[in-house]
Amino acid sequence: MRQLCRIILRPAMLGFLLACQTAALAQVGQLDLGGGTGAENGPLVTVSAAFAVEKGGRKGQLSVTASIADEWHIYSVTQPAGGPVRTKIKLDANPGFKVAGDFTPSSPPKAHVDDLAFKGLTLEEHAGSVTWTAPIELAADADPAKLKIAGKLFAQTCRAGQCLFPQDFPFVAKFGPAIAEKGRPAAAPADAERSPGQAGTFELDAITFRGHLSPKVAVPGGKVSLVITAEPASGWHIYELSDKTSAATGAKPTLLVLTETSGLKNGPAVASQEPLRDPQNTRPFYDEAVTWTVEMTVPKGAKPGAIKIAGLLGYQICTTKSCKNPSAVGF
Repeated sequence: MRQLCRIILRPAMLGFLLACQTAALAQVGQLDLGGGTGAENGPLVTVSAAFAVEKGGRKGQLSVTASIADEWHIYSVTQPAGGPVRTKIKLDANPGFKVAGDFTPSSPPKAHVDDLAFKGLTLEEHAGSVTWTAPIELAADADPAKLKIAGKLFAQTCRAGQCLFPQDFPFVAKFGPAIAEKGRPAAAPADAERSPGQAGTFELDAITFRGHLSPKVAVPGGKVSLVITAEPASGWHIYELSDKTSAATGAKPTLLVLTETSGLKNGPAVASQEPLRDPQNTRPFYDEAVTWTVEMTVPKGAKPGAIKIAGLLGYQICTTKSCKNPSAVGF
């Protein structure tokens, strides 16, 4: 997916507000620079959680509830591979309890065979609200009133014609009422912690990208900065930014291409630090986080309306022994 970011001029305040709109782009990742996608009206997914235990016992239930904005949906924990991302419930390690079974939904997902993006694939969707419940067993010395179970709901949020990149929605489950009926899900208490997901991050197994536009409000004739950070995992590195690709074999440079600026004039991308150089490496590289900043100037005579900013960051990451295939992230 690709994130198209718009700077919208509001005449009443003579300022530009940043917003984003997603468009399809095959075979690249998506870096959400923050802003729109419905978030201006509240988070698209809110997650709450609670757990309950049987009176006088150690066995109980952990419930995780996702509340999904109108017109949007997420996918089931059993979504078949080959299409949108399956929802996962990931729990932090905690000696106070253990999970004794699988998470099951409060209602089955709506299943249908896709005839557009994933022709022939069954899509399993949850809309509105869904609660997953799993049996748990508390440790002998665990105090339910003091125990907190932290975790993340990893999900992809979509609606007709639009999908956002999957993200983590963190939650903390607290002790709720004792289980009155066997098999009854524990309801989230009124003060349950609800956590929206974090925009602005695109994470793979060996590198994490973060991006944003700054400031959130800019006046005509003012400056807007596109800021992208690449943080390779330990033992990996990414190559320095270049203004041209390489036809030669070997490691590929990082490329930043703005495909849409709508008249904003941009300067060169500036790195936060100098790359490392090694005689055994064909290109200068970064083995820790590096930030590239592109300063853009808003035209003084800019008229009210939406201005799109879009682009691609092409990159390759390597270790001292091997490299992954070149890839790209859109924004």
